[in-house]
Amino acid sequence: MRGAKSDTAGPCEFPGGRAALGHGYSGAHRFRNSGLEGRLRERALRSGRQRTPEWIDYFAFSRGAYGTGMPAFAVGRPFWDNWFVWRVLDLQNPVVDASAIVLAVHQNHDYAHHPQGKFGVVHGAEASSNHQLAGGWRCLRTIADATAVLRESGLRTNYARHWFTAKRYARQAGRFLHHDILEHAWFFLLGLTRPVRQRLGLRAQGAKAALGNHK
Repeated sequence: MRGAKSDTAGPCEFPGGRAALGHGYSGAHRFRNSGLEGRLRERALRSGRQRTPEWIDYFAFSRGAYGTGMPAFAVGRPFWDNWFVWRVLDLQNPVVDASAIVLAVHQNHDYAHHPQGKFGVVHGAEASSNHQLAGGWRCLRTIADATAVLRESGLRTNYARHWFTAKRYARQAGRFLHHDILEHAWFFLLGLTRPVRQRLGLRAQGAKAALGNHK
C-alpha cells in the first residue's frame, strides 16, 4: 500500500471489498495461536464469497482526500461509503481498488439488532436520510468507479470504470422512462378509457347475472 501511495500524487483513497464467510465460522479465536491466520486465509480464499462493487468494506486514505464539510451520515447504513468514493473523485483525486491485494474477511451476520431486520437497515429512515444527505444517485459511486486497480505488479488504470458509468446512466434513464413517462402515459390512458371500461363492466355483470339465471 505504501508503494502504491508513492505512485499517486496528492490525496487518494484505497477502498476494497471482502470475502464473506458463512455463519458456520464462529466462536472466539485467539489470533496469536500458531497457524490460525493461515487457516483463516485459506478458508476465505477457498469458500469466501466476493461481494459486488457496491459493498465497500474498508478505506485506506490520505489526509485531505475528502476535503471538508462531510455530511452527518448515519454510519452503518447504506450510501455513506458510496458518497466517500464519489467525493474523492469529485475532488479529482485518485481512487484505487485494493480488493485484489487486500484479503478482508467478513463474517456473515443477521440484522436482528434492528426491529425491522434487514429491511429496516437497508430501506429505513436512516438509509433514506443518508441518500438525501449524499445528494442522490448522482453523488454515489462504487469500487467499480476506481480510477486504478492495485495488482501484485503495481497500479493499473481501470478502463472498465467507463463501462460502469454508462450502465449507471442507462439504469437511471430506464427508471426515468418507466416512472416519469410510461406510468404517466398509462394512467392517462386509463382516465380516457374509464367511461368505456365502466360500460363494459356493467355489461359483463349483466352477462354474469343472465348466466346465473339459467343455472
